[in-house]
Amino acid sequence: MQKRNAKRRNVGACAQRRVVVFSCFVLWGSSAHAQTVAGRVRDYATRTPIGFVTVALVDDSAHIVGRAQAAGDGVFYLDAPRAGGYRVLLFASGGESFLSPVITVADGAFEEREFFVPAIAAQFRDRYFVHDVTTRAVLKPKNPLPRYPGEMREKNFRGTVTTMFVVDDKGVPETSTFQAISKDDRAFIDAIRDVLGRTRFFPAVLDGKPVRQVVQLTFAFGFPGDTLEGDVIVRAAGVRALAP
Repeated sequence: MQKRNAKRRNVGACAQRRVVVFSCFVLWGSSAHAQTVAGRVRDYATRTPIGFVTVALVDDSAHIVGRAQAAGDGVFYLDAPRAGGYRVLLFASGGESFLSPVITVADGAFEEREFFVPAIAAQFRDRYFVHDVTTRAVLKPKNPLPRYPGEMREKNFRGTVTTMFVVDDKGVPETSTFQAISKDDRAFIDAIRDVLGRTRFFPAVLDGKPVRQVVQLTFAFGFPGDTLEGDVIVRAAGVRALAP
C-alpha cells in the first residue's frame, strides 16, 4: 500500500511520453494487489490541468465498472475489478465525452496516463457523443488500414494520431468533418485521411434507431516488436492488426 500511495503522489511525473486518445501517457509497474488506472486530465492546447471532471472505467463488454471525479489538479484513480482491457470514458464540461483506446491492465498493475482534452470544433457541437447513445459506433472488421508513409518508414519514424469525425447513420464517415487533434507528422495524418472514405462502421444506435455520432479514433504507427496502444494499429513491415 505504501508503494501504491507513493505512485499516487507522483501522477504526471513523466518519465516517458507517448500519444494516446487525448494525448500522452506514462507507464509504471506496481506490486499492489488491486488493479488501478490512474490519470491526470489536461487541456490539449494549454497543457494545464482540468479539475473536477467525471471519469469512468469501461470494460470490454461496454459496462461501466468504476466511476470517479478528478481532483482540482486533474488527478483521478479508477480501480479495475480484475485484469483485462479497459477504456477510460471522460465527460467534458460542455457535454462532450471521450473514450480512450483500450488500456491493458495486468493483475495487480498500476497503469498511469495523462489525458489531453481538445477544444471541440463547431462541426461537432450539437452532435451525439459516445455517452449520448445506446450503442456506440464500432469499426467493422476487415477495413483497409492506412498506408505506412514510405518516408516515415525509411527514417524509422513512429507516430500516433488522434482523430475526430462524424460517422453517419449508415456507418459511413463524413470525411468533411475529419480533424486531427494530435500534432504528429503530416504524413501520418494524410495517410489516415486517404483511407477514411473507405472505412466503414456499425453505426451508433439510440433508442433502437441508427444515429450520427462523433467518433474519436487513435491510430498508432510503429514497427514489429513495438508496444503500441491505439484503436487502429499500423506496422511498417506488413505486420498489421486492428485493435479491438
